[in-house]
Amino acid sequence: MPPLTIVSSDQPGALIEQLALDLADATLDPFDEETIVVQSRGTERWIRHELARRHGCAAGLSFPFAASFFRELTEAITEPSANAASAVARATTSRVEDAFGREALTWQIYDLLEGGLCHEAGFETILSFVSDVHGRDTRKSLGLARVLAGRFTEYQLYRPDVLHGWERDSSGADTWQAKLWRCICASNAATCHSATEYRQTVESLSAADFRSKIVAPSFWKTSV
Repeated sequence: MPPLTIVSSDQPGALIEQLALDLADATLDPFDEETIVVQSRGTERWIRHELARRHGCAAGLSFPFAASFFRELTEAITEPSANAASAVARATTSRVEDAFGREALTWQIYDLLEGGLCHEAGFETILSFVSDVHGRDTRKSLGLARVLAGRFTEYQLYRPDVLHGWERDSSGADTWQAKLWRCICASNAATCHSATEYRQTVESLSAADFRSKIVAPSFWKTSV
């Protein structure tokens, strides 16, 4: 089986059928786990159900989300002491102790907004949103912080170019989003966020002959 196999289809049933056949042909040791990257817990439950229906049971399966899976692979490639197999096994659905994870970002953004950032130039729209006739509305600030944290988390995976542009102040427009992101990065100067880690990984792979060192797992994408 080649190092990377991509199977595409607009029919989830065709994808799960091929996955079931491949898993049956390439069985693992009893204590090993097959890694299947998913985008939701609903997809995981559906895959488990369909595999169990075809094989009689669905055990020894790990279902990390894409962000955590690629973060662990990045660690395995960029850190010499890391091991690729163990990195895949450590992939989880949450970003534990991650300063740039959704939960941590929520409270960082909330602290920045409540700490006076709203009163700086460019944040007039934000100040207007989180204020009412009685002054600042804490619930609105927290709700906005939660939404922004989600967007910044998604940008790390899907739009790293935007974040790097904001950090270099070369995006062409010094928006409040760019200022907020730079404040977040300044308060976490000792920590790399996922977008930077992914860039470093790509650079490492581009500069080295990694074909004999890394065996990539098959990736399966369903349409549900």
